[in-house]
Amino acid sequence: MPGADKGKGRPGKGAAPGFFSRLQTLLAQGRARLRAEHDRHAPVRSLLLGYTRLLDQLILEAQAALVATGFKPVARQNIGFGLVALGSYGRSENCPYSDLDLMLLYDTELAPPLPELADRLLTLLWDLGLKVGHSTRRPRECLELSRADLTIKTAFLDARPIGKPGAAFAHFARVRDQEIIPDQVARFLQGKLKERENRLRRWQGSIYLVEPNLMEGLGGLRDYHAALWVAKVKFRVQSLDELVLKGQISTDDLQVFRRSLAFLFRIRFCLHYFAGRKNDHLSFDMQERCAAYFGLSDTRSQLGVERLMENYYRHTAAVRRFSEALMDRCLERGEWSPKAWKPRSAGDGFVVTGGVLRHERTGYLSEAPGPPLLWLFRKAVGFQVPVGESALKEAKAAIPKIRRAFRQDPAVRGLFREILEDRGRAFETLRRMHEAGLLSALLPEFRNLTHLAQHDAYHAYTADVHSLFTIRELEALDRGEYAEAEPALFRAMAEVKETGILFLAALLHDAGKGSGGDHAEVGEKLARRAGRRLGLAPSEIAQLAFLVGRHLRLNHLAQRRDIYDERLVLDFAREVGDPETLRLLYLLTFADIKAVGPEAWTSWKSTLIRELYELTARVLERGGFFGEETQKRMEKTRQQVKKLLAGKLPASQVDRRFTDLPARYFLGFSPEEIARHFELAAALKGHTVLAEVRPVPEEGSSEVIIVTRDRPRLFAELAGVFTSLNLNILAAQINTLAEGIALDIFQVNDPVQQATNGERVLSDPERQERLHRTLEQVLRRQVSVAERVARRQRPSLVKPRQVPLYPPVVEVDNAVSDRYTVIDVFAPDRVGLLYDITTALSELGLNIHLAKISTKADQAADVFYVFRAGDGKVKEPEAVERLKEKIYAALK
Repeated sequence: MPGADKGKGRPGKGAAPGFFSRLQTLLAQGRARLRAEHDRHAPVRSLLLGYTRLLDQLILEAQAALVATGFKPVARQNIGFGLVALGSYGRSENCPYSDLDLMLLYDTELAPPLPELADRLLTLLWDLGLKVGHSTRRPRECLELSRADLTIKTAFLDARPIGKPGAAFAHFARVRDQEIIPDQVARFLQGKLKERENRLRRWQGSIYLVEPNLMEGLGGLRDYHAALWVAKVKFRVQSLDELVLKGQISTDDLQVFRRSLAFLFRIRFCLHYFAGRKNDHLSFDMQERCAAYFGLSDTRSQLGVERLMENYYRHTAAVRRFSEALMDRCLERGEWSPKAWKPRSAGDGFVVTGGVLRHERTGYLSEAPGPPLLWLFRKAVGFQVPVGESALKEAKAAIPKIRRAFRQDPAVRGLFREILEDRGRAFETLRRMHEAGLLSALLPEFRNLTHLAQHDAYHAYTADVHSLFTIRELEALDRGEYAEAEPALFRAMAEVKETGILFLAALLHDAGKGSGGDHAEVGEKLARRAGRRLGLAPSEIAQLAFLVGRHLRLNHLAQRRDIYDERLVLDFAREVGDPETLRLLYLLTFADIKAVGPEAWTSWKSTLIRELYELTARVLERGGFFGEETQKRMEKTRQQVKKLLAGKLPASQVDRRFTDLPARYFLGFSPEEIARHFELAAALKGHTVLAEVRPVPEEGSSEVIIVTRDRPRLFAELAGVFTSLNLNILAAQINTLAEGIALDIFQVNDPVQQATNGERVLSDPERQERLHRTLEQVLRRQVSVAERVARRQRPSLVKPRQVPLYPPVVEVDNAVSDRYTVIDVFAPDRVGLLYDITTALSELGLNIHLAKISTKADQAADVFYVFRAGDGKVKEPEAVERLKEKIYAALK
């Protein structure tokens, strides 16, 4: 209980000899019995009641023993007192390791033995391993405290006497029922409403988080508790069954709700038992253990754990719907409100009354599915009111009747297109349609996504919610919320005249998930089917199918390929076909990544994707990449660099550098950056290594320029230096000048700085100096980089977060580049992984031209463009197989 005191002391002082041991045995045997019943899948309610009876027996025996032995004055003076259970213990909902909230209630003057008795009892319970919060109160004092603190008033609502109720509890019950509950009802209800709104914001507006909190998350047990508390205050009831008798809820609704509630408590028992402590976090490792408990095995298209989470989301959605409806009743909102608001016409037979939308003809919506089903949700969003309870029930009754005729009705098609074109309100309308079940009925291709868990640490939401949030992000972009941070995207969105195809692609981009195979390929077929049924024009169907089937393409190429490779950009431009489709793909890529979770879209990703988008747009608009315009651009860059270096480097040396380096280098850097690189290369004489750090805050990273003499294993050594200093490499461009000088440019971020001040850039002077010093020591061979990496690999005392791990994959591609062999490595991330991979490549005699490094939720996805000196690509089948074997060995 809030504000309760907690203490420890000597076990069982004042009790009979051996009594503490008897209590220990009672608790251990009772817990073992309940665990065995749980393992046999006994009904949840019997487990909850069994644990309550065990605790009651334990506490009453402890109290009786203390009174009989060490506190006989309490019995002789006939002091009126009693023990009261509060919170989950009061509701008989304690799970194996839940906290106990106790109140010692007394009805006379505070006799001296009582505080000491309470202290001894609490000490005894603590020494038994129970976590107890406690207080000592008189009934009138409870009234005063409840007026000052709503949390305390809430706790009193669940009060239950432990054992036979005595005079003290009878007095308390009268005060509670006649004075505490009726006191400041409106303030209490508004306080609970505010708590619900705060929880909604905290949990990001969704119950569909992939690692949910069973208690505090939306649709969790706290939603149920809040609804129960406001019902107790508003309707003066002690149980939900009494609400049925009062006509506030139906028996059917209560039965559905209780099935969902029982599922959540079953999961909570599992979490407590599996963790061996109080635990409400349904993490990935706990999900796997719960799936095994429920006997959910993997199928060809779905993991057992994903089946578990589908059930979880379905039940939490039911708990949330029931709880919100009950709270709205208690807050007197809706058509059943006694506050008779004057009806307002919403058109087409709909009216706004009591603060909600309904149809003026009762039963009209459930007669036969038609356009009014869509109007119901569109008008509710337009008038910014919820759908009335009766109207929603009618709509849900009509939805199972939906057949092909409804989906192919021109009026329905047209209205759905209008919803998709309704900028600023499409997300909210579609969200409400989805929660009612209408969206999946209208768009069957979306049905597979409903409650589909994505069992990885990258996605924060289920597939259906992620798809809807993709539209939400597009609307936020359209409103200008990202105009300052993402001006190119904002301009692209402003050029979109109609959002119908873009928003439909956002809804369907993951539709192929859960079907087995490549979800993008499956999704493309589903998109074509949906487009034909919705009556789209052939060109629209083709564009929709392309966006769904290629929704990963732009991000993949930007992050995992050389975006300055002429062939790659030309091929991609041919694949996209026209500027409008490219623009829509750019927007969909942004929204898809942004909707994954709060940290999925980074400045670094934004830069890479924007650059590839702009290069491809230039090809589509002007018909070339390294054409005449690009040659002019490079010549202009050459002249600017010469001007910047006039008096510092000979013009002939600058010209030679332009011959040494590939065209992609000059396209990727400004004349000022290039000039600085050339200066560093010229200054190397007499030095082992020169390095320069340039923070780039707008990209959330830093550029590290390293100039040194080229030698075997150089990249591996540099990667080891960054690893040893806890610096993350995002990308690396490796260049070798004619005289054997390596000019390597790394993009890195700094987790140490991020933990300190929230910035990812390497800006701390001491960190920069340490980098310079370590580079010097390693390249002079004064220290072993392997030993430094090994020190970073030592096991931590802090247990790492458990995430799903997938077996490593190594792919070798000789088709994507004319000059280089491209190696893709997918593996669980760990300290030293990059160092081990690049060491393996060096041992095979391979040179690295370009590296792109990325990590998605502890899964590394690294790309290397490699070549053999004087021999080019690794083409021979035997050599390719040796290459893969070597990398797999490094990954182990």
